[in-house]
Amino acid sequence: MKKGFTLIELLVGLAILGILVAIAIQIYAGITKSAKRSAVEKNFNAVVKWIKADAALCKMNGSSSTVFRQHNSSGGGINRNCSDTTDNVSPFYESSLQTHIGYIGVAGKNPYGSVGNDRTCDLAKSWADMTSIHSSHIGKKMCGGQIGLYTETVEQNGCNREMIVQAGLANDYWTFSNTGSDDVKSINICIVHK
Repeated sequence: MKKGFTLIELLVGLAILGILVAIAIQIYAGITKSAKRSAVEKNFNAVVKWIKADAALCKMNGSSSTVFRQHNSSGGGINRNCSDTTDNVSPFYESSLQTHIGYIGVAGKNPYGSVGNDRTCDLAKSWADMTSIHSSHIGKKMCGGQIGLYTETVEQNGCNREMIVQAGLANDYWTFSNTGSDDVKSINICIVHK
C-alpha cells in the first residue's frame, strides 16, 4: 500500500496551482483596471452635471443673482455675479470652477492615486491628494484620472462660455485637446448662465 504522493504528482499539482494563481491575478488586475476607469467616468459625469446645474440655477435666478465660489479649505469664498463672463471674475471661469468643485467634493479623488509628486502633471500634492479636477489648456500634459477644464470661447455661438471638460480614463499620461479618444472622455459644454 502506497502512502503520500510521488514527486511527479506533487510537481503536477504545483504546476496546476501556479496556473490558477496566474489566472486569478490577471482577472483581479482586469477588475481593478475596470473599476478605476469607471470611477474616473463617475467623477467626470458628476463634474459635467454639476456645471450644467449650477449654470441653470444662475439662469433661472436671473443675471443679477450671485453664486458662491469657495476658494479655501476652511469654507471661505466669494459670491460671484452670474452676469459676469470675464476671466478671473466669472463664476464659470475654469480656475474658479476647479477650486470650488475641488473643495466641495464634486470630483472625487483620483482612483489612480495622488499625482501630486509627478511634476509632469503640474499639480500641487495637497490638491492632488484631495481631488482629481484641474484647470487646463490645449496641449497640457495631464496624468491618468485627472479631469481638466478649459474655456474655449466666451460670448460666442449663443454661449456665455464654451468649456471643454476632459478626463484621462487610463493610468497613463495624456494631452488635453479639443477632442477625446478611447482613453480620454471629452465633452464641450455650452454654458449659458445669464
